[in-house]
Amino acid sequence: MVGAGHAGSAGLPGVFALLGGVALLGAPASAAFGEETAGRTLAELSP
Repeated sequence: MVGAGHAGSAGLPGVFALLGGVALLGAPASAAFGEETAGRTLAELSP
């Protein structure tokens, strides 16, 4: 959906830039607010 909407105006490089920008914004948010799960069992993680 996103690709089809932007492919007409920005072209394929614009689509890759948009999705890459979203990934670059999401990575620090995930690092800052994500819960560390290394070394924990699924039973410990489930609510």
